[in-house]
Amino acid sequence: MSQALPGRFLRLLQSVEKKRARTVIDHILEHGHITTEELRDQYGYHHPPRAIRDVREHGIPLEMFRVVGSDGRRIAAYRFGDPAQARPSVLAGRTAVVVRIKKVLLEQTGARCNIYCGPFPENELQVDHRIPFEIAGDPSEPSEDAAAYMLVCASAIRAKSWSCEHCPNRERKDAETCRTCYRAFPEDYRQVATREARRLDIVWAGRETDDYDALQAEAGGRDEMPEFVKRVLRSRSAKRSEQSPRITPPPGCGGVPSPAEPARRVRWAARSPNELLAGACPRLAGAYCRGSAGRSWNSNSCWQHQQGPGMWAVMLQVKQK
Repeated sequence: MSQALPGRFLRLLQSVEKKRARTVIDHILEHGHITTEELRDQYGYHHPPRAIRDVREHGIPLEMFRVVGSDGRRIAAYRFGDPAQARPSVLAGRTAVVVRIKKVLLEQTGARCNIYCGPFPENELQVDHRIPFEIAGDPSEPSEDAAAYMLVCASAIRAKSWSCEHCPNRERKDAETCRTCYRAFPEDYRQVATREARRLDIVWAGRETDDYDALQAEAGGRDEMPEFVKRVLRSRSAKRSEQSPRITPPPGCGGVPSPAEPARRVRWAARSPNELLAGACPRLAGAYCRGSAGRSWNSNSCWQHQQGPGMWAVMLQVKQK
């Protein structure tokens, strides 16, 4: 196998020292490919996508294909891709650069996992590309552009590896898609691996575990914990809405129902106009509304009114079926 590879590509393969990536490379050199089953059963890597990503982060192209496993099911296998696409990453083998990037990130965010948003010991946090290296590569000056990287804990990086490995954008390699993904920018995203979804990864640590145990006891086994937490949050949101003071439509409001169009009124309170637009209108009326304080948005849809400092409210007119 090695005789058929260009000398420059071979030198890149031989420069890799990290154990996990080294294992994958040596196996492919000897056998032509490696499967997820071999990574798990032969080498003890219970998260094969992480081992594959280690190789790719060294700038070594790998392509996936399917083979039949020992149990008759089709499984993933990997072989070297086009050597002409090889490009070394600054995170591969250049320890001094990685140390500088990590120092900058620690100064900016503290010792926190960017995905789980919780504190971790510094030695448990790894520097990772926000956008996978095989899609966007490295910035021209990595140590001066730390925004291209993030600090993540081992658990989060395994989850990110699996998600990126199975993401449809892995084939398209569109960096703009990655920029709106939770796995790259959890602080500002619109999708998760191209799926319209929202995630909230919560970690209860130390004394907070008592709070988790109390929630679990309250759930009583009726719901899985994620669904129970959602139900608690929905209930709290509904109570806040019910407790907000009723408001009076401003004079001349266009939201008054006519006898020919019987309607019911739904009231929604929010802390800001943006929250009002993002939460109340699409959620309760199915309409996207625009407007300003004390003015009606349209003749029979809704109106907004500033009912006090820091509090906005909306009355939606919803036609009865």
